Amino acid sequence: MRLRTWVGLLTVAVAGTVAAACGGGDDDVDMDMDMGDGMVAPVAGADLTVNLTNWAISPTTRELQSGTIKVAAVHPRDHGGHESEGGVIHQLVIGKLKPGAKHGQSQFEGLELNLTDIKVGETKTGEVELEPGEYELACLLVETDGGKTYDHYKEGMHTSITVK
Repeated sequence: MRLRTWVGLLTVAVAGTVAAACGGGDDDVDMDMDMGDGMVAPVAGADLTVNLTNWAISPTTRELQSGTIKVAAVHPRDHGGHESEGGVIHQLVIGKLKPGAKHGQSQFEGLELNLTDIKVGETKTGEVELEPGEYELACLLVETDGGKTYDHYKEGMHTSITVK
């Protein structure tokens, strides 16, 4: 008899958990673009979608054709951090690397695109004309939160792409 009681209670608990996980109205819709395992869902109409999380930049592709590029920078709701850890606002810059410069050195010929003040849950878009070459996608923000300074670039918010 005790086993039946436990099985019955367990069934009710599991059913309640499943219902809670599946329930919710439109207010619970999460538009995050991160598909897990570093994959990024493209934003409609964008040639390049870039997820900005603490402390990573994840593009939909690492190779583009030269020309006018439509860029979408996404700061998902689940941005990989907590408000007490900084990173509540990000930036996306695209800079062409100087000849001989390597990714991670922050050595740009110039900034081609600068999307700023991207808050949690926001997507900002822009267009940029890119010539063939090596580029770096980066967040160059430096912020102080709770007495600690966060240099987003030094925290790892940079990656490279190639334009052909």
